[in-house]
Amino acid sequence: LVSAYHNKYASKEGGKKYEIIQQKILQTYGDKNAELPSFSEFFGYVFHTKLLSSDQHLIPMTTLCGPCQIKYDFYVNFRILNEDVGSLLQLLNIPQEYFFNNIKHKMPLMPKSIHYNPSIVIDHFNQLSHDQRMTFFKEFSNELEFYEAIYPGDLDIYRSAFSEFHHSG
Repeated sequence: LVSAYHNKYASKEGGKKYEIIQQKILQTYGDKNAELPSFSEFFGYVFHTKLLSSDQHLIPMTTLCGPCQIKYDFYVNFRILNEDVGSLLQLLNIPQEYFFNNIKHKMPLMPKSIHYNPSIVIDHFNQLSHDQRMTFFKEFSNELEFYEAIYPGDLDIYRSAFSEFHHSG
């Protein structure tokens, strides 16, 4: 949401479609004289319209991604990919000569840009009311659970900032 907000809804570079939505957000949820909507105003608009289900920049990845719809028996942790794949192949009785060697995976959960900086994300979410945060966690619980399984520990910084986020497991 923070990325979509910065790149499309709080930017003059998002294009005409987003300029129209910016004006709708300001007219409905914000200061009609403001140039751009705040994150809280954007959030209110997203969750009170069908925008969350109609804009590909806002739809949770677990909804868009076909493989994310499958309930897996195994999640491979990309940080220890060699070890996890080796354990899985061993469990499946695959001969050692078919194992991978030195698989490297460098993609972090959150790409390294200003829009994904944890402190910026936390600052934006601190603008939200308790009810808005609860709405977010309810709407994105599957996505958060999926990322936590694949990237254990990456959500800890967010979890500590949002005591409302309770992760089972």
